[in-house]
Amino acid sequence: MKSVLLRSLYAEHLRVKSTVAFKIALLAPVMQVAMNFLIYMFNYTYFVEKNDRQIWSTFTASTWGFWCTLTLPMLIAIQTALVNGLEHNNNGWRNLFALPVPRSSIYAAKLIYACLLIFLSQLLLCGAEVVAGYTLSVIRPQLGFQHQAIPLVLLLTPLAAMCGSMLIIVVHNLVSSFSANFFVSTGAAVVFTLFNLILVNKDELAVYYPWTYPQLAARFVIYPAESGTLIRAVVAMNISLIGAWLLGILGIMKLSAQKQIA
Repeated sequence: MKSVLLRSLYAEHLRVKSTVAFKIALLAPVMQVAMNFLIYMFNYTYFVEKNDRQIWSTFTASTWGFWCTLTLPMLIAIQTALVNGLEHNNNGWRNLFALPVPRSSIYAAKLIYACLLIFLSQLLLCGAEVVAGYTLSVIRPQLGFQHQAIPLVLLLTPLAAMCGSMLIIVVHNLVSSFSANFFVSTGAAVVFTLFNLILVNKDELAVYYPWTYPQLAARFVIYPAESGTLIRAVVAMNISLIGAWLLGILGIMKLSAQKQIA
């Protein structure tokens, strides 16, 4: 079973690596950091006047705040729709199901690969963020990046955000597996993200809405001393991981019982 899953994962990578989905995984985090980089570069006087003594944390919070609240939910929907969309074209599902491979391995490979793509994007975001910070220390020394060492704990942000986003990934992977319409998954993501923008800063409600979980998890890593961040992060990551596990099993069972996928 393990070798079958690994072969399925490798086959999935060969199919996806030359597609738009893989390119988006590489470009989205770089563009996100570039946008924040330009804000700090051209509006540096604002941050200098604030006399921010935690400039790395502030830069990280602004980058990941936008990423987790807006970019990441949309990226997940687009990635899963594109990856599974390959199978909805030219009878891809039917051809896959004709292979001597368990359907559970096919679905699991697609889900795991989608998770790996999203995690790759988050690792790239973290790396690009470090490069941007050190670049700003050279071209905008007034900001003070060079006077502070980057807190190593911030490097855990991708892992925290990934834990918080697992349930979202499984939901969109399930939707895009059974719907050939690209706009079903992305349209749902737009609606969910709009509610996310409203609820993410409402502490008493955010823990009940899974689309806020990446931000809640990441914020604890960035500001661990902030009141309430620990309990919200723990709740968010636990619900996300447990929910993803249960929904993933449900998806495998449903796909295994499905006679045909549109």
